Amino acid sequence: MGVIFVGGVYAVGKTTACTHVAKTMSIPHHTASSLIKAEKANAIPEAGKVVADIADNQNLLIRGVQRALMENGGRILLDGHFTLPNRDGQIEQIAIEVFKALDIQGVVVLHDEPDAIVARFVARDGESRSADIVAQHQRAELAHAQTVCDELGIPLMLLDAFDAVGLTQAIEQWGLA
Repeated sequence: MGVIFVGGVYAVGKTTACTHVAKTMSIPHHTASSLIKAEKANAIPEAGKVVADIADNQNLLIRGVQRALMENGGRILLDGHFTLPNRDGQIEQIAIEVFKALDIQGVVVLHDEPDAIVARFVARDGESRSADIVAQHQRAELAHAQTVCDELGIPLMLLDAFDAVGLTQAIEQWGLA
């Protein structure tokens, strides 16, 4: 029981993969941003992906996850991030203490070619990003995910973008189905 965390940069297919797995495995799915918004309206900007107060939002996330776990029998599929761009455009790591407080039982990080992510980001959000910046963010996301998982003794699996089958297999392999 607990949280199965699916991480990765924006537009890598986290929500798509999680939505499929949630339906097929009957695991409630939440995005980190939806839980934060539920805890505090206006905590996440409607436009853009820059988060004004990353630390405050993580406290809201912890409360939202605790509420979701209570409402869903102690188990959820959560998609979110290990790193986020801050106001200055720098990649900021989410504190390890946040992940510890989330009761994470296993982590999957999705990845893809930066050019493919950029194309999806433009199609989905109408915003352009540099493939170099996406690559840098993706490296930082994976590195911090590895650090968090090592520190907390949590299993980590790296999967290709949108890999719902691999996500299902990871959940089953970890005995979290």
